[in-house]
Amino acid sequence: MVDRPGGAYYSGIIIMADRQRLEELASLYGVEAAYYDALGNHRVGSDEAILSTLRALGADVGGHADVPGAIVARRRASWEQLTKEVAVAWGAAAPALAINTPRGATGTVRAELTTEAGETRSFDYALASLPALGGASVDGQDYEVRRLDLGPPLPPGYHRVRVSAEDQTGARTVEVTLIAAPERAPMPPVERSWGAFLPLYALHSEQSLGAGNATDLLGLIEFISELGGQMLGTLPLLATFLDEPFEYSPYAPVTRLFWNELFVDPRACRELDQSPGARALLDSQSFVAEAAALRAEPLVDYRRQYALLAPVIEALAETFFDGDTAELVAFEEAHPRVRDYARFRAAVDRYGAPTKFPQRLRDGTITDEDVDLGRVRYHLYAQLRTTEQIERACAEARKLGIGLYLDMPLGVHADGYDAYREADSLLTGLSAGAPPDPLFTGGQKWGFAPLSPDGMRRSGYRYLRECLALQMRGAGVLRIDHVMGLHRLYCIPEEMSATEGVYVGMPHEELYAVVVLEAHRHGTCLVGEDLGTVPDEVRAAMDKRALHRMYVLPFELRPNEPMIMGDIPVASVASANTHDLPTFQGWWSGADIDVRREMGLLTDDAWAAEHRDRDGLTAVLADRLGTPHDAAAVLGASLTALAGSDARFLLINLEDLWLEEAPQNVPGTHRERPNWRRKAGLTLEAMREDPRVVDLLKRVHERRTRS
Repeated sequence: MVDRPGGAYYSGIIIMADRQRLEELASLYGVEAAYYDALGNHRVGSDEAILSTLRALGADVGGHADVPGAIVARRRASWEQLTKEVAVAWGAAAPALAINTPRGATGTVRAELTTEAGETRSFDYALASLPALGGASVDGQDYEVRRLDLGPPLPPGYHRVRVSAEDQTGARTVEVTLIAAPERAPMPPVERSWGAFLPLYALHSEQSLGAGNATDLLGLIEFISELGGQMLGTLPLLATFLDEPFEYSPYAPVTRLFWNELFVDPRACRELDQSPGARALLDSQSFVAEAAALRAEPLVDYRRQYALLAPVIEALAETFFDGDTAELVAFEEAHPRVRDYARFRAAVDRYGAPTKFPQRLRDGTITDEDVDLGRVRYHLYAQLRTTEQIERACAEARKLGIGLYLDMPLGVHADGYDAYREADSLLTGLSAGAPPDPLFTGGQKWGFAPLSPDGMRRSGYRYLRECLALQMRGAGVLRIDHVMGLHRLYCIPEEMSATEGVYVGMPHEELYAVVVLEAHRHGTCLVGEDLGTVPDEVRAAMDKRALHRMYVLPFELRPNEPMIMGDIPVASVASANTHDLPTFQGWWSGADIDVRREMGLLTDDAWAAEHRDRDGLTAVLADRLGTPHDAAAVLGASLTALAGSDARFLLINLEDLWLEEAPQNVPGTHRERPNWRRKAGLTLEAMREDPRVVDLLKRVHERRTRS
């Protein structure tokens, strides 16, 4: 500790000055030093939390003494950079770049633009001839920003611009990704459609091994199509660590670049007829008995199912690699990362998590000599057939007029492939999460690294583009989880609790440009998960770029207003719940309130009061809809009313139709509840015959299509 003259008063001034400088540095990195939470409380980030976050963002700050120099360094780096690595041209706007130069620079600038199609344009200007847009002074040096026009509008795509300038400071060159994006995402082919929702792991049939597979997915697509539906929603189908007990979550995938081999149907693999080993396994008494036992379980046992499935995939892979592998060559050309991914998974099979890899593997280099080639072939084959089967289901859905409603998760597993391979695109040392709110007063810490604003920009958003493309190749509709993350993310230093995070701003214009451009390329409509406390500017941006919002009935009820369901937006997906909320029966009975008391979030008095309020709300809803005070009757009337609304999409949770009470997930819980494991109460075959399902969906279809 350094003594300073002046006593407590002087020390207070020093501390205030330190904080002001820290907040100035935070703003230069897009860190919000304070924010209002969902309860309306003004929360101020601690100095330690801000400093840790700044270090994760690349600032060279060990403590307050380093902050003044870091401010100058950040501002200087921003102005000394000739231009930013990414630029956006919306719609028919002519492309242009902002060029930073010393004030009064008399040098030249050259831009060489190469379109995605390979066409080129070149531009040579005197710096002094470019229109001035503003300026600043940093550490005694005056700078100005000038506009560099790049000719007429460009076709949609990712174009490259090489910008070189020479002035009194020397020569500088920057490679720029220029994103030319349509102004708005695609619209659905019909004004009003409806669809059904069920997680694929929860779907099961008489032929499945426990959890659903691609064949079951196709069967459900056909069933919904027969009833007139035009959409089928499910949770993320991305790869996970299937042999981890109790850790499975579709929102913590190993990667957002490849599918989950749990969903492959071995009986639909073309090698089966030529693989006596695989046929023997499938027909063996032990396999048949274990499959029957898994089907009978009410919860998916991922570890047991993977142990049953994996030997069959291994036998099929051996047959495949004994024959003509030209198909794999084509697959690798279409999916250039798949061999690297297979090597990573083989390394995990041998060593465990990447933190346990030998040092020579930790730098990102894995060769065939480092792993069991049999395991590499296994993972290559598993991806080949899983991708084939999921894409076949997607293609068949499109033929039937069904758009798959898929989900883009916010994060990835901390020990997964993306965290290992895409470290430059992630903010290590931080965890994404959510600040305290009425449901989770301690906040939430999700345990995965947020995307890095600077890292994404340096790569031209390559990783994000690949993630979106995988999903959109099959999705008619893609839901962007936690859409506010396009604007800002709540980030928590690893060593701190969930209440101590701060918000980090994201380059939202560039992110929207990537998302909208990819949506147009694949013909995919976009939905943003905008539930909870969302700033007005987020929904304004969603409207501007044609991302649909979410209307969830229990959140929108207005018992004291003439229209109890409130104003249902046209640009929305209307539903009675989501996978993170109670089922309709769970909401009707107040089971979610009981869970919150079990979690210690409600006192007995608060629990009783919430039940009274819920009973009153459900009674008012029943009276307004003119139905008996009965969950099934109110559900039917509610869905019919939503079907008659102008919302473009209506999504119906199939589990609601037989009044399932238990939810698929209770946020804020982990091993104490069977999250992401509960099977649907009916098999696919039983759904087809159940009048509770068929009759209500027919009623919804008739109301939805009535002029």
